[in-house]
This record gives sequence, C-alpha cells and structure tokens, in this order.
Amino acid sequence: MLKSKLLEKAKKQFAELNKLKVEVGVLENTRPYKDSDISVVEVGTIHEFGTEKIPPRSFLRVPIRDHQKEIIE
Repeated sequence: MLKSKLLEKAKKQFAELNKLKVEVGVLENTRPYKDSDISVVEVGTIHEFGTEKIPPRSFLRVPIRDHQKEIIE
C-alpha cells in the first residue's frame, strides 16, 4: 500500500513537471545589468559574435556545432 501511494504521488509530480517549459538561449526580454544600460541579449551577442575590439567567445553556435551529434542522440 505504501508503494502504491508513493507511485501515485510520483505520477502526480511528473504530470506537473510535464506542464513546465524551458527556454534556452539568449532571451530577448531581459533587464539591463545592474548599473548599466547593456542588456543580457547585448552581452550575449557580443560574446557570440565579438566586436571590433572584443573577439568572439561563442557559447551557443560553437558548442552546438561541436556537439551536434550528441545533441541529436
């Protein structure tokens, strides 16, 4: 009987978790950094593509490209 109650509780918890969603990437509606006018999106873009003075430091395109096979699996 205890196993049955635990199983039912777990099923309910999984059902609730299944309703959730996750957004991945650089989300557009973010606030600026504290004491700055620059947003998370702008920082992400600078890191991803670089500027005239800052080299690119990809955290999205390169890792996805390098691990594409694993991600698909």
